[in-house]
Amino acid sequence: MRIQWIYESCRIFLGLLFLSSGVSKFYGESGMMGPGYIFESLEAYQLKPFAIFIAVIELIIGFLLLIRRFATLGSLMLFSVLISILVIVISLSWQGTPWLVSVFLIMNFYLLFYDLKKLLPILGISSMEEVRAVFTQTRIYLLALLLILCGVFGSYFWYEKLYLLNRVGYGLILINAFYRHYLYVRNSKNTISPAINNEK
Repeated sequence: MRIQWIYESCRIFLGLLFLSSGVSKFYGESGMMGPGYIFESLEAYQLKPFAIFIAVIELIIGFLLLIRRFATLGSLMLFSVLISILVIVISLSWQGTPWLVSVFLIMNFYLLFYDLKKLLPILGISSMEEVRAVFTQTRIYLLALLLILCGVFGSYFWYEKLYLLNRVGYGLILINAFYRHYLYVRNSKNTISPAINNEK
């Protein structure tokens, strides 16, 4: 019961927050989710349509979160928006705002975790046992992704030659892809051969 109460509280709070934020931007009013002068600021760069798009998206997300049936979709949309906002406020060195957005992001994570059973079928997964199986089957790809990310960020921020980790990651992906294709072809032949023999 308490978990349900926490979920509903986070959902309604974030819904009202983004709904009001989206509406207030059309009236030039500032709130917790950005300044109210965003239309004027971006108009100087001929980006007013983008500012309107941001306001409309916030409005839609808030609306979806407030309706229980559509809350999962709203949570998914909110996640990408909050990540983008967090990167922007960190880049602009806004004091305090990154912490505030991080709290909203944690609340968003909770909403997604609560609705995990609804999200798994999107990935073709029906149970947590299948989640473990997917991680086992894709561990080589996950390792390759980790190496590529380490190579990219490592070479950019610290040591240039760490870009070689990218090559290792690409190599793992290619080798694993060819190996899986080989297994697929071999299994297909083994499946077709008995069928042909039975027909004979």
